[in-house]
Amino acid sequence: MRVTEQQTFGILVNNLTRSRARALELQEQVSTGKQIRRPSDDPAAFFRIGRDKGSIAAIEQRLRNISVGRTRLDLSDKVITGSMEVASQAQRLAVQFRSDTNGLNERIIGSQEVRQLYRQMQQNANTELNGQGIFTGTSTYGRANG
Repeated sequence: MRVTEQQTFGILVNNLTRSRARALELQEQVSTGKQIRRPSDDPAAFFRIGRDKGSIAAIEQRLRNISVGRTRLDLSDKVITGSMEVASQAQRLAVQFRSDTNGLNERIIGSQEVRQLYRQMQQNANTELNGQGIFTGTSTYGRANG
């Protein structure tokens, strides 16, 4: 069997074409930083990558949910602590002004203080985080009004 120059040239062109295609593929991998860019590169690996990306997204969402929950819990704790202090102060005022030794002026001053404490308690009840009420749910109808 005789190998002609045309056959040799055809083999050389074929090898050169495959080498260029491979070089282009490697250059794409280097420029994108991804070894697998489409399902045809490696179907099984492409499926695993998609599944892993979904798992990572779910984990990131859970972490965001935990962060929001902690923030909400910390704020709730702070507001409840403040509300307990307000209630304690109102109780002290009630004990102080229940005796008959206080005159009308003192009782008026005491009632004004209690009204202020009541408004402060309403503010605590209406505390919001990111536009959503901490204690009133998602409805605006349940908000405490003065």
